[in-house]
Amino acid sequence: MRILSVTILLAAMIGIAAPLAGAQDYSDPSVATPLNENGYYAPALPAITAEVAPDATTPGTAPKPKPKPLGNGNEASPSDMPPPRQPTPPMPPMDPVQKGSIVDRLEAAEKQLDALQQQVMSGGKESCCDVCCDQSMTYAGFEIVALKVFQSEGNYGNNDYQPGARIWAGVQRADGLGVRIRWFDFTQSIGGEVVDIENLDLELTDAFSVGNWSGLISGGFRYTEFHGDAGAFGDDNVNSFGTGLTVGLQLNRHLTDRASIFASIQESILYGNETTEPMDDIVFSMTEIQLGVQVNRCTNYGTAFFRTGVEAQLYSAVSDGDSEDVGLFGLFATVGVMR
Repeated sequence: MRILSVTILLAAMIGIAAPLAGAQDYSDPSVATPLNENGYYAPALPAITAEVAPDATTPGTAPKPKPKPLGNGNEASPSDMPPPRQPTPPMPPMDPVQKGSIVDRLEAAEKQLDALQQQVMSGGKESCCDVCCDQSMTYAGFEIVALKVFQSEGNYGNNDYQPGARIWAGVQRADGLGVRIRWFDFTQSIGGEVVDIENLDLELTDAFSVGNWSGLISGGFRYTEFHGDAGAFGDDNVNSFGTGLTVGLQLNRHLTDRASIFASIQESILYGNETTEPMDDIVFSMTEIQLGVQVNRCTNYGTAFFRTGVEAQLYSAVSDGDSEDVGLFGLFATVGVMR
């Protein structure tokens, strides 16, 4: 009986000790207690550690790991990025010729800006003066005159105004230099007699502008024929022709971009002879003055201009042997085009 009791006690002790054989030794201080704060069994878990890169901002510390960028995996890698932009090299010194061309372009741009300002001020239309003054061009004009003949001794009596004509054409460079040809013809009957005057000019011209003034200087050669029947000049026929020099000045005082006051003067000194006996050599002079107004209008074919005013002419020493003077006075009307 005692042997049986000892045997049962040993078996019980072995059964209790077997499950505990594989349990951890919690007496080891490196192992956490299996009981939590509530007194329940809580086995210790192994510590999880992660390697942290050194922190670049704090010396001696590991940097924080960079998060992996979100995306579909097609982001560009550093090798795919474009190379860094190189600094711009300094500009070489400007050539004087190149500098001059830039200045010319700036001046041309300023002129275009002035033209646009004039266009705005004129209600959206171009300024005729700005378009034509500083450009190469060709021009032509036709003028009708209504003149009356006067004589210094009153031999012509009282006459009516008779028509005449003046035609001219010319070319002009951008710097203002040009050439012009002009022709004038006038005929008047005086008591059955005839007075006939014809002039032909070939001139060099030079255009200029100063402030609100613009002008044209001219100089060249003139050929003239002056014919008068006997009776109109007393007792003698007058048939004179001559060739000489002529100079002129034309001025426009601009009131607006389209309207101006117009004035011109032409002076000629001519040398020739009479076609009647005794064919004497003679010298005589001619003065022509015009004063009026001019209006410009821009068109698709160029700049048209219109003039009207008063004209006076004086022919000295052509009337008869007494070197009397002949004059013409009246009105003129002009139409022309510049392009």
